[in-house]
Amino acid sequence: MRGRKPWFYLLQSSKNDLIELAVRAAWGLTKERKLEQKQVLIDEGAIPYLLELFQSPSILYYIKEMILEIFIQIARGTNKQKQALSDESVIPCLIKLFQSPSTPYFTKERILEIFIQIASETNGQKQIIMDEGDVPYFAKLSQSTVSAICGLTKEQKLEQKRVLIDEGLIPYLVKHFQSPSTPYFTKERILEIFIQIARGTSKQRQMLIDEGAIPRLIEVLLLPSTLYFTKEKICKILIRVCNGTTEQKQVLIGEGVTPCLVEAVQSLTRYFTKEMIPVLTNIVNETSKQTYDVARAIRSLCILLKAAKELPDLAVRQIKTFTWTTKQANQKVLRCRLLLCIKYNFLTTIAASVLCIIMSGTEKQINQVIQNDFIPDFITLFKFDDEIIAAEAARVIQTDVIPRFIDLLKSDSEVCKKNAGKNYVEDQIDMLVHAGILSYFSKLFESDNEVIVAEANKVFFDILILSKEQTNNVIQTGVIPHFINLLESDDEDMVLFAIYGLSQILGGREGQKDQVIEGGAIPRFIDLLESNDEVIVREAAKCLCKILMSGTKKQADQVIQAGVIPRFIHLLESQNESIVAFAAYGLSNILDGTEGQADQVTKGDAVPRFIDLLESDNKYIALSAARGLFHVTAGTEEQKDQVIQAGVIPHFIDLLESDNEIIAAFATHGLSNILGGTEEQTDQVIEAGVIPLFIDLLQSDNEVIAEEAARGLAIAANGTTQQRDQVIEAGIITCLIDLLESDNEFIVDPKSNQRKNLVIQALRRFSSFLAIEQPVICEQLCRLIAIIAARDPKQKQIIIDAKLLMPLKDLLQPSSPLICKQAARALANIAAGTIQQKIWSIRIRAVRRFVELLEDENVLVCEQAIRALANIADGSTELREEVIESGARPLLLALSESPHLAVRNQAIRAMSILDDEALISDDDFSDNE
Repeated sequence: MRGRKPWFYLLQSSKNDLIELAVRAAWGLTKERKLEQKQVLIDEGAIPYLLELFQSPSILYYIKEMILEIFIQIARGTNKQKQALSDESVIPCLIKLFQSPSTPYFTKERILEIFIQIASETNGQKQIIMDEGDVPYFAKLSQSTVSAICGLTKEQKLEQKRVLIDEGLIPYLVKHFQSPSTPYFTKERILEIFIQIARGTSKQRQMLIDEGAIPRLIEVLLLPSTLYFTKEKICKILIRVCNGTTEQKQVLIGEGVTPCLVEAVQSLTRYFTKEMIPVLTNIVNETSKQTYDVARAIRSLCILLKAAKELPDLAVRQIKTFTWTTKQANQKVLRCRLLLCIKYNFLTTIAASVLCIIMSGTEKQINQVIQNDFIPDFITLFKFDDEIIAAEAARVIQTDVIPRFIDLLKSDSEVCKKNAGKNYVEDQIDMLVHAGILSYFSKLFESDNEVIVAEANKVFFDILILSKEQTNNVIQTGVIPHFINLLESDDEDMVLFAIYGLSQILGGREGQKDQVIEGGAIPRFIDLLESNDEVIVREAAKCLCKILMSGTKKQADQVIQAGVIPRFIHLLESQNESIVAFAAYGLSNILDGTEGQADQVTKGDAVPRFIDLLESDNKYIALSAARGLFHVTAGTEEQKDQVIQAGVIPHFIDLLESDNEIIAAFATHGLSNILGGTEEQTDQVIEAGVIPLFIDLLQSDNEVIAEEAARGLAIAANGTTQQRDQVIEAGIITCLIDLLESDNEFIVDPKSNQRKNLVIQALRRFSSFLAIEQPVICEQLCRLIAIIAARDPKQKQIIIDAKLLMPLKDLLQPSSPLICKQAARALANIAAGTIQQKIWSIRIRAVRRFVELLEDENVLVCEQAIRALANIADGSTELREEVIESGARPLLLALSESPHLAVRNQAIRAMSILDDEALISDDDFSDNE
């Protein structure tokens, strides 16, 4: 290890003369300002010894001043060297000395210079000075202190800026800015501080307004003697305030900023006009009056559009104007030289944006633009080989202004005025795309300028949003891989635009969606679910939901394998309702998948959370929760047990009365699914009181709810004897009969007159009740079958296929007239069908039983028997002969003179068929009970 210098040991001496020699040696290392020599001093560990000497009361004053000079030189070094002063506790010592009333003024100035150097670096170093409470002392010092404050405000955090403001900094600075005795250079530094404050929060900008800074700034801006760079700084402050709240913008307008900025534009001092025009752009969006005030500058703005050759020359002239002999003059010359490197197009684009906004204003304002030959100038912007121009064009396309211009390019001013206010979004976008704008803007994705890339992204996103027809054209530019790469950007705004764009493509055609998935978007969407930005999380979840909802099974598997299930379950706990809604929706789609996929969700503790979400006030959340639980009830017995144990049955029963019919339908369907489970599961639903509720739901106007209620009741009726009895006792058959006899369109299809399946499905479950031993239920069932079998051959065939004809024939017993009548009626209705359906009456040997009933004393039974025989005979010669051979003719002949009109008419019809006269059809004597 290298040995220490001899002078280092002298620092530890107790003699002033030796200490002086050592300090001079150390000072000699630093005064040449070489970084390496300063570092040697730090590496030798001299700072702690110098600090100890500086604090010692026995050390002479002039030695302390030399030590202070050493500290100043170190503070002018690298960031690491400045940090060494902080690490060795030099700063607290200097602050204490700075605050002492007995410290000489000259010493305070030297200490202040150290503070300025340190405060101009990292936020951490600024914070050290602020934590020691030095800010109030700065504010009490003379104007030279402004430099220290400027260092503290430069590029610092909002919390640090807030400390300065809370210590009363703004009133102090406004006072000095307004004072005639304040030097020009100090006012310039104060303006820099105002710029930093204006870049802070809305509240901090408001304090500038409240302390009366704005009127003074506008006053200085209007002074002929105000220098150009001062005006530029003032414009920066005004821009920040103008971009604040509406109230803050109104303060600017109220203070007369609009005419002042218009005058500045008209002065043709264009190199700082770039700061003023954005303010006009912001103001012009307020009222028609403000737009008209800005429109006064139209001529100057149009000149800016043609200013290609003038700007560099103008910059040179301004350099001559600011050729001073001071340091400040040299700095300003440097800044002016920079203007020679700035592309003139920047001012052109800003001028164009103001004109675009005015062009969407009143007819008078639009006419001003047209009269100044603006439209041809604007269209030339598309031909500029410059990124900034393209970016501005992109921004204006978003505002739907350029499409209007393109539509009016070949029109005279009268047509322009007439059509300027019209908005044909899709047609305008088609024109833009046809003109090749997409390929031009796609090249901007490679720009190093983030703002330009952002504007290009916005164009593609807006076209995707406004015109689905152009999606393929957008995709062909290579936007999908670009958007997917942007998902990994550190810029959250860029990530959002990428997600929005991909979301639109995912909502398009199958091939478009496949390109997003094959491009590797799924794992990136999954990663974004852990973002701290809730909007990003919501949109990423939305994209994944689109894939789960309408993608293929393979694509859904990709999402699941990427780990979406645990992340979605975690998001169910979010405080953001939109995020919860998408997470619940996504999980409900997975639950609708395979048994294995559903298992992953149920084993991930999603079911209890879904139960809680059923009570959400957000209908989308409640709907997705109900849908998800419904899918679980359609799963295995184990999955059904999970939802039952989580308490789904009482919740679903409550939801049967929901105002949201979709939720009520899911609840009905879910309960029906559980009824179809094990005997124990069925009992749990029945014991919860679902049967009478389902009976009521059969009358629902909602077809899905009524069908599911009927299905559930039919399932229960097919269970144990006890379960079946509960359904019957609740009055299901009567309810079904009422439904069939109603005009409800979902019970009777108005086109085909066909009874829909819900009643028939239930009927199959109840066929075991077709027995004399249960007369009431049996009679109701026979009536139900008769209604179903009326008219439509398809419905008749369902009765035949259900093997109900033999049980009906066995019920043709005069000892039970009510049952006999309905059974005969049902068989008569079936015999009114096709020839094959008529033949079934022969096959079950029902003809002879009908002939026997012709002699029954009950005229209603007799009437149905006659009608059945007539319908059978009215099929073919063979069927007619079968009825005649059964001995029906003499009995029918006698009944044709019956005193009972209905019996007599039916007998006359039957005789005409047997005699092959066929004058009367069954339509005239159809089932009309």
